[in-house]
Amino acid sequence: MSENEASATASPPAPAAESSMQQHTRTLSRSTEYRSQSSSHDQDTLVDSPETQILTMSSRSNKKSLKVYLLHGNLNIWVHEATNLPNMDMFPKGMGDVFYRDKNTSDPYVTIAITSAVIGKTYVIKDTEHPVWNQEFNVQVAHYASEIHFLVKDSDRVGSQVIGVVAISVELIHDGSKIEGFFPLMNTNGKPFKNGASLGLAMQYVAVEKTRSYNNGVGAGPDYIGIPGTYFPLRKGGKVTLYQDAHVSDNSLPSTELDGDMHYVHGTCWSDIFYAIKAAKHLVYITGWSVWHKVKLVRETEDPPKYTLGDLLKIKSLKGVKVLLLVWDDPTSRNIMGYKVDGFMATHDEETKRFFKHSSVQVLLCPRMAGKKLSWIKKQEVGTIYTHHQKTVIVDADAGNGRRKIVAFIGGLDLCNGRYDNPTHPIFKSLETLHADDFHNPTFTGNLEGCPREPWHDLHSKIDGPAAYDILKNFEERWLKASKVGVIKKLRALRDESLVKIDKMPEFLTVNDEPCLSDQDPEGWHVQIFRSIDSNSVKGFPKDPNEATAKALARKNRRFMIYVHSKGMIVDDEYVIIGSANINQRSMEGTRDTEIAMGAYQPQNTWAQKYMDPRGQIYGYRMSLWAEHLGTIEETFTHPETLECVRQVRLMAEANWLQFASSEPSEMRGHLMKYPVQVDRMGKVRSLEGFEEFPDVGGQIIGSFIGIQENLTI
Repeated sequence: MSENEASATASPPAPAAESSMQQHTRTLSRSTEYRSQSSSHDQDTLVDSPETQILTMSSRSNKKSLKVYLLHGNLNIWVHEATNLPNMDMFPKGMGDVFYRDKNTSDPYVTIAITSAVIGKTYVIKDTEHPVWNQEFNVQVAHYASEIHFLVKDSDRVGSQVIGVVAISVELIHDGSKIEGFFPLMNTNGKPFKNGASLGLAMQYVAVEKTRSYNNGVGAGPDYIGIPGTYFPLRKGGKVTLYQDAHVSDNSLPSTELDGDMHYVHGTCWSDIFYAIKAAKHLVYITGWSVWHKVKLVRETEDPPKYTLGDLLKIKSLKGVKVLLLVWDDPTSRNIMGYKVDGFMATHDEETKRFFKHSSVQVLLCPRMAGKKLSWIKKQEVGTIYTHHQKTVIVDADAGNGRRKIVAFIGGLDLCNGRYDNPTHPIFKSLETLHADDFHNPTFTGNLEGCPREPWHDLHSKIDGPAAYDILKNFEERWLKASKVGVIKKLRALRDESLVKIDKMPEFLTVNDEPCLSDQDPEGWHVQIFRSIDSNSVKGFPKDPNEATAKALARKNRRFMIYVHSKGMIVDDEYVIIGSANINQRSMEGTRDTEIAMGAYQPQNTWAQKYMDPRGQIYGYRMSLWAEHLGTIEETFTHPETLECVRQVRLMAEANWLQFASSEPSEMRGHLMKYPVQVDRMGKVRSLEGFEEFPDVGGQIIGSFIGIQENLTI
């Protein structure tokens, strides 16, 4: 179970109190009329989509509007159960019911909305008029609202229909009061049901200024628990290595001085992964959106190893190491009776599986499957559009004194083609050396001679300590779930036995006895793992019809934009998040792409501890990233919150854009550019004069919207 799937611990109110509670709470909800903006004649067959889910609410009493409040903080909601729901499936209401009459009564679920934003949704409970959900939602809100709406719906094969609604006035909770009870359900005409249908729920709002994390900051005191309501807890006393790009050579970036007479040390991500796999004695577990057996992890050394990732994994498996690969199964790639289809996303999933076919390396191609309690149409959407997007490598490592421990790599880098790069991001000069067998640029097709490679920027990390065991647990749970799909019992048992039982091996340290670094240790970290189990660089959008012209211009002007694939955030130089999740709906919703990330800080380098600017590893990491993309380190960068720093970075970014857009090719010192738009006083966004399209490759700078892209990119 993920944090998105965890059930609430609160129990519903006692049935004996139902009648009096309904009488007491009847005044807490208004009679409210719901109409679909998209249909005035078929309001009972609303479909779960952004277009039709926006409902207008109008008071039937028309006396006076409710007061609007700003909710800015945490909203804790418990949806317990519903009683006496009407049977919405007595008669077919739409095409879904006509063709799929396999239901006896309603399949209810609840959506929770503030204004037009849906902030929570329960499971679908099949065939019941008395559903029990017992689900808890902890939602961070920043909304102006007069009411919070709980819509009880009946899930159909295609879409859903509204059964009824409970509308709770924000006035009742904005001061922090907790409300709890059974609330009468209003039908679509704004009237209570004759049989007394009701929804059991509880709700409490905590304003942001009253939350401990807001007032005390990150890592404040020994009782700090990290992010609440997550599947994995905060783990203390580990080590973290932060990476930018697949490789950073020595002395390729300026040195940054840290507190304690230390200097920031740049990591070599893919080299570290290679040697971690090579040193493993018991297990190597890999998850990926894409894993390509031909990729070479070590390239920028005097005598790099000749063998590929696939060769290395085969060698380890022959030595008795359990090597398991859990790779997203692209539904568009197939190998049917020898006929190979590479797939829309070119992830090499079928190719990698074929490479390991007659070896002891086990490869599970894992299709994206929705949870059992989602609606039928949601399951089809999830399986077709969304992906397994996690990127992790888990190995056992030397813990000293004959013991072994778990070390894990986590972030945005898939082990596949096109990902290897360094802070210089070469586009031509490495084509016959570092990228001789690894040319990647999906912008162009056909003859690629003379075309630039697509430069790639990414973030990654290594976790050495208790939190690495949570990444291991994530893999084990996913493996066990994936191995149960579409296989016979005997094969399923074999796959279950593939996992190394480290808890039964005395030489292994466990999450509980992993030696922890103290909070005073300058190398100590506190780490928390986040995941969604229920992004993806989308390709295949309409091609520029002038591709030949784009190729010629790219060759002539010798420029190409860096693909920024990194998924990370640094807050106040004290907290860092690195993972696979993009800042978009498909990554953050929890039921679309599966994601994993780590959040970490050094307890000795927080504002709460130092009462001044932190100057630890996270500060060094930010300065290193700025040096990569601005081409230098300046004193103003040490205080990024100042207006002086903001203006300096803006000037440098504007200069970089002018250099990039110039018709005269030149070596760029920095990469960060000001986006070529101008915003007038009224907020209207326009492209800069003379720059309506991106140089060489085309594409409108202001952008355009294509409806089919919405679920793919948002």
